[in-house]
Amino acid sequence: MDNEELRYNENIDTADGRKVVGYAAVVNQPTVIFKDDAGNEYKEVFVSGCFDKTNMDDVVFRYNHNDSFEILARTQNNTLQVKSDEKGLYIEADLADTTQGNDIYKLIGRKDITAMSIGFAVNKDYYDISTRTRYIQSVDTLFDVSAVDFPAYQGTSLQQYKEAMDKAEDEDKRRRIIILSQE
Repeated sequence: MDNEELRYNENIDTADGRKVVGYAAVVNQPTVIFKDDAGNEYKEVFVSGCFDKTNMDDVVFRYNHNDSFEILARTQNNTLQVKSDEKGLYIEADLADTTQGNDIYKLIGRKDITAMSIGFAVNKDYYDISTRTRYIQSVDTLFDVSAVDFPAYQGTSLQQYKEAMDKAEDEDKRRRIIILSQE
């Protein structure tokens, strides 16, 4: 074909792919799930260690938990890593090289999307009537981690990998400057 045209975007970050990192859930941080007409707040808390025995064999990364939105990364093919640590549920994802993957990556870079949410099944919890708080002690299965516009749980985070590394380097430089200034 003489009229064939090929285009590509040189601005897509290829050194780290479309890698993003963040916390899909944070432990020991109460969040208001519901507020009734009388103004009573009903809260939920992920307890430390609640993700330690969670089945994370087939977790997908989506946008706003939307099943009609394509899967952007997945644990089964190692484009998504999910692990429990002292802060919560940490993720690293190499987003799909698709229009939607590239769009989400750019929106994360612009800080239009900065938070996450999870889809999960609870294994063990208890409810404190006096504080109207549900404590999630053990999560059975994690189904999805999602980049979201409005998170239910504050304290979650999402950013491009390169930005996270730049911040870490800057923090390391600041620590070294403080140490040197104290000597």
